[in-house]
Amino acid sequence: MELEEKLQALEAKENDFREISKGLFPFMNQSHLVLMAIGIVNRTLSLNFGFATLIRSRNFIAASHLIRLNLDSYLRFHAARLVDDRESFATEVLKGTKVSSMKSKNGDKLTDRFLKENAAQYYPWMQNVYDVSSGFVHFSRKHVFTSFKIIDTETGRFETAVSKFDKYVPDVSKIEAVDCMIAITDCLIAMVKGLATVILFKGVPGGDNNE
Repeated sequence: MELEEKLQALEAKENDFREISKGLFPFMNQSHLVLMAIGIVNRTLSLNFGFATLIRSRNFIAASHLIRLNLDSYLRFHAARLVDDRESFATEVLKGTKVSSMKSKNGDKLTDRFLKENAAQYYPWMQNVYDVSSGFVHFSRKHVFTSFKIIDTETGRFETAVSKFDKYVPDVSKIEAVDCMIAITDCLIAMVKGLATVILFKGVPGGDNNE
C-alpha cells in the first residue's frame, strides 16, 4: 500500500470514532469517565488530522512527534483499567491531578514507564514505539539523521540541506510512521468501544473493573 493510501486508511478511522461515540453522548452528564473518553476521541482525531496534513506537507519531523502524543492518550486511558474505581480516577484527571501521582489497585504509581510496560503485556510493540517516538520529542540523533543522506559509503561523503521539508526522509519511513498511528488508533477505538459496550449493557461504569 502506498503512502497516500495509508494516510486515507488512517483518516477513515474517524468514522469508527463517530459511530462509537454515539453511545457515549447520552451519558456525558453522568460520568466523568465518559467525558474523559470523549476528550481522548477528540484529541485522537485532531492528532491524526494534523499528522496526515504534516506528512502530506513533507514535514516528517513535526509529524513524528504526534505518534508519541497519540500513544500518550492510549496510556492515560489504559490507566483507568488499572485502578480500583475508574470513575474516581477520571474525576481526578478532570480536576487536573497528574496521572503519574495516582496509583493502581496494586499500589503501583501510574508513571509513563509503568503504563508503557503494563500496556506492552497486551501489545508488545508499544514499548518500542514509545521509546522510538520519544526520541523525536527530545532533540536526538534522529533529527540529525533525517537531515542528510550518504552519497558515498566508501568516503563517507554526504549531502545535506537547510529546509523545512523532509528532503531526506524516504517513503518507507513515513509509511512506518503512519502504520504506528493506525495501530495506536485501532487500540483507542477498541478501548472506547469497550467502554460504550459496558454502558450499553450495564449502565455507567463505576468501581467494577471486570470489563
